[in-house]
Amino acid sequence: MMPAGRPVREPVVVQLAGWRLPNSPIRITNQPLGDEAFAALLRDATRHKLIGVLAGAVGEGSIPVTPGQFEQVAEHHEAAMQVAIELEQTLLAAVDVLAEVDVEPIVLKGSALARTVALEPEHRTFGDVDLLVRSTEIPAVVAAFEGIGARRAFESLGTEYDRRFAKSITMRWKSHEIDIHRTLAPGPFGLRISEADLHRDRVPFDIGGRSLLAFDPERHLVHACLHAALGDVEPFLANQRDIGLLVTQPGLNHVRVLDLAARWKLEAPVAKGLLAAAKRLRLPASTSTAWAGAYRPSRQERFLLASYQREQSRFRRTAAASLLVLPWRDRPAYLRALTRRKY
Repeated sequence: MMPAGRPVREPVVVQLAGWRLPNSPIRITNQPLGDEAFAALLRDATRHKLIGVLAGAVGEGSIPVTPGQFEQVAEHHEAAMQVAIELEQTLLAAVDVLAEVDVEPIVLKGSALARTVALEPEHRTFGDVDLLVRSTEIPAVVAAFEGIGARRAFESLGTEYDRRFAKSITMRWKSHEIDIHRTLAPGPFGLRISEADLHRDRVPFDIGGRSLLAFDPERHLVHACLHAALGDVEPFLANQRDIGLLVTQPGLNHVRVLDLAARWKLEAPVAKGLLAAAKRLRLPASTSTAWAGAYRPSRQERFLLASYQREQSRFRRTAAASLLVLPWRDRPAYLRALTRRKY
């Protein structure tokens, strides 16, 4: 069982991440914070990508502020929203570029979560564009972007690696980054995901009258858990808030979430991401969180998880771990591609 209340000793930024989630306090603070404490909150909200949530909580009165503090929040939020507008313009332009080569991508994370999961779009800030395409489409997609002046952010390990083993390819275009995803995570867990499954049950959403495609809530939740468990060593609170919003959606099919995790052999990272968010944000008990609390990873799963747990030498560690999950027939091509990497 998850605790019913939220301890007062929790940092305000953690309470902020749980704002308007079930079990969240109606009022996070009773009076304006002192200047030093408010500066820390503003700094933490920026670092954890919660400026939009902070603006919402301040606007609703869940965090009382002084006039000067209100102006600071408004200034930070306006800047974040300007970035979001520019990124959505880049997203729409990118979708047009891909339409020229008959590719219809699925929009991942940022804009898709803002438009389909966040309580209000302006609550969910983001810093790049993420698009999922089929592996067979990657050469044409990269060529299409290079044709309009986009350039790779990192050296290529070859077309074969891009199509069969990479998580994504990052392109820089008009001062923004576009991540072209083949799968949802780097390393061994990303290699386990069924590509055909990823492109099923797509959900339309709207930006400025344009209809785009996103994941259904169940795939969104699995992806958010992977991002929390396998991404940064300390997950961003915004990512854990995504998990909280998704896992408490009334219409979420928990059985489908657990089925996807099992089918893709992702139980360990999904359970880790779910459990960490549930504990940190005091989420109410659900089928998914109860499963996560009871799940015990195997010895191999613990080894695979450990390969992601240090920023330093992560690529080498996850590359070595990937050999455990790749079929024998794919290992020579994988090793050939790795010899091109400059360490």
